[in-house]
Amino acid sequence: YAQSTEKAAEYSEDDLILQVRQAYNTFLLAESFVKLADFQIQRAEENRKNTDIMYKAGLIPEYDYIRANVTYQNMIPEKTGAVNQQKQAMNNLKLVMGINLDETLVISDSLIFNEIDLPNYSIGTDSLISNNNLIQQMKLQVELQDLNASYEWTKHLPELKAFGNWQTQALEESFKPVDWNYFNSLNIGLALRIPIFKGFATVSKVQQAKIDYKISEENFINTKETVKNNFENVILQINKSSEQISAYTVTMEQAERGYQIAIKRFNTGLGTQLEVTDALGALLSAQVNYLQSVYDYRLNHARLDLIIGKSFEEIEFNQN
Repeated sequence: YAQSTEKAAEYSEDDLILQVRQAYNTFLLAESFVKLADFQIQRAEENRKNTDIMYKAGLIPEYDYIRANVTYQNMIPEKTGAVNQQKQAMNNLKLVMGINLDETLVISDSLIFNEIDLPNYSIGTDSLISNNNLIQQMKLQVELQDLNASYEWTKHLPELKAFGNWQTQALEESFKPVDWNYFNSLNIGLALRIPIFKGFATVSKVQQAKIDYKISEENFINTKETVKNNFENVILQINKSSEQISAYTVTMEQAERGYQIAIKRFNTGLGTQLEVTDALGALLSAQVNYLQSVYDYRLNHARLDLIIGKSFEEIEFNQN
């Protein structure tokens, strides 16, 4: 029972590490969105100023001027929303880490993609069975229920108990214990209890203990299969995020190129402000998708570490 409780405590620590890593990466994602919003506002403002000059010079219609101004104005509340999400993410990180909300927490890290090797399937499965604290806890629960069933069965057997009691007494007027005359008494014996009939109470307890043992076995098997399934799902999600990162990296490059072309076409009178707005929106979408994929990749690796039972020292080493 003590070992089972210890494994439960260790799993709680593992889960807390996952919560901290999730809150940490959520803050990095929110911070990235703020930086992205600043960059997009800067571009939209430059486009708005350039459009204003061209409109006043009579080079473009009023619609293009309105379109550029509307795009710029729409991005301002988006920046405010991103800042609010960043503050909420920071507060959540402090709460998970047990830090006072009034304290200042400076994070110099950023949400970047660093490829992490995936464990071999068979090696990963063996690792989670032997190291996952939740599985180990359920395994110990099975052993505990087995022992309990065996103990309840022994109630059918006679019980022989040995007992002993030794007392020493003295009653003297002197304050020197070495001079006292002591009276010693020793009482020892054996107690035999033979069960005869308890109204089937012992049989019922044995049957209940066996049922509890079977339940613990089923829970152990179900937990083990669930953790294996989670392991496979996380591996699939990591591979998916990795493919998305590769795709969105190319998409961002193409979207950036498309935006630059749209700007040049508009400045030379060959394009419209609608093309510029669409190109800016496509670029923003690609950048957001890329950041979200990096976030998912890092978070799924954190979940994988929990599943395969990595220690805090192993996680810290990999992060460094």
